Amino acid sequence: MKILILLLLILNLDASELKKALYENYLQKNRIFTETKDFGLYPSMSRGENGDSIFSDTNDTAHYNKKNIDSIFHQFNLSEENYIVALENQNIFSGIYLTGGFERYLNKFENIGNEFYLGSQNRYMAGIRWDIFDKGYFKSKKDLKKKVLETKLENLQLKSQFINHALNNRIFKSKLYLNEIAYEFHTRMLSIYKEIYSKRVKMMKRGYIDLEEVQEIEMKKAFHKSYIDHYRRQERAKMDQDLFRFVNNIEKVVLINKKIFIEKIKSDSIDMKTQDIFKERADLFPEYIDNVRAYVYVKHEFRDYYGDQESIGFAVDLPLDRSSERDKLVRLQQKRYQLNQEAIKVRIEQKATYLYQHFSYINARIKSLISQLHFLIQQRANLDKKIKAKLTKKAENLTRKIDMNRLDITRLRDEIIKAKMENYINFLNICQLINFENINEIIKVDKR
Repeated sequence: MKILILLLLILNLDASELKKALYENYLQKNRIFTETKDFGLYPSMSRGENGDSIFSDTNDTAHYNKKNIDSIFHQFNLSEENYIVALENQNIFSGIYLTGGFERYLNKFENIGNEFYLGSQNRYMAGIRWDIFDKGYFKSKKDLKKKVLETKLENLQLKSQFINHALNNRIFKSKLYLNEIAYEFHTRMLSIYKEIYSKRVKMMKRGYIDLEEVQEIEMKKAFHKSYIDHYRRQERAKMDQDLFRFVNNIEKVVLINKKIFIEKIKSDSIDMKTQDIFKERADLFPEYIDNVRAYVYVKHEFRDYYGDQESIGFAVDLPLDRSSERDKLVRLQQKRYQLNQEAIKVRIEQKATYLYQHFSYINARIKSLISQLHFLIQQRANLDKKIKAKLTKKAENLTRKIDMNRLDITRLRDEIIKAKMENYINFLNICQLINFENINEIIKVDKR
């Protein structure tokens, strides 16, 4: 019986420290999303100074449904994290079995004290058996590892789907923002043309212009009125304050060094991680050792007439069949995954390079358009200084120039807004490449 107790003490492995280490390691290396506002999408940026805000202040209105895909995504990641931690913290089956039995021998001669008896005999057995391979510790360890890998694959696939949902959701909302922007643009243009129309009618009555010019203005009013009616029937949305500040200053966002940027995207790629798991899972292909049965046992018996007996032993069953192709199959399978991973790398580099260059180009274009806008604003200030209170022929010409300047400023503002929105959508596609995680690691803000 002492042997039984000793074996139990040796094999009674306390897994609490192992669980703790696995949990800490998972939190550090495999956390999916940090709990930041809107998943940390918008860097901390303030609105442009000196009145250079391009977006209307009416857009600085919260329009945000808390029960959206982002919040669902957050809940998904919390449940995923908890599930994988719980899975990896599962106790690996030790392979230890408590054994017991009873046998009764019938009609058997027994030699007891030089005398023979004919009758029955009872045999009671109790013990502990430790299976090492098949149905034991190493088989359980391998099965758990396989289950963890399969679960990680499933979660990566779900995560990829949710990231696509998040991107499509943001792009969909961007289209609603663009509808609102277009509605406001045509509303402003109609308002300006109404003022111009009123002035042109007065000028026509004084003989400065003919009817054709007034009709042209009337046609432009009708043009913008038709678009107002169109966008009034469309679903529109206004940006929340964080998004407003970010998009209105997007030209100040600078991506990090291109080489580091691409390497960051490759390291965060779900497709790359999936291929790594495929390669690891291929190594779990059945092998010879899986069918080996070996066990250590300690047994205590009690038999009628003989009393107590204890024994300890070791047994092994070796299969006669052995496949010589297993290692070759594993290498071929891992090679295929490696080749696919190389193809994924090339595609990531291509897509990341395009988005990097296109984002930088649009920002350069925005800065150029803003310079043009500043020129038109300065031109307007100069015109205001020149115009005289009394209506003269020269004043009429200046009034025309001011009207054209107002229209040019409004059109240019609209072009800048749309360019900013275009680059915001580019930025969303960049965020998708890094799974909307740790976005501040790939950008910096030009505060000049």
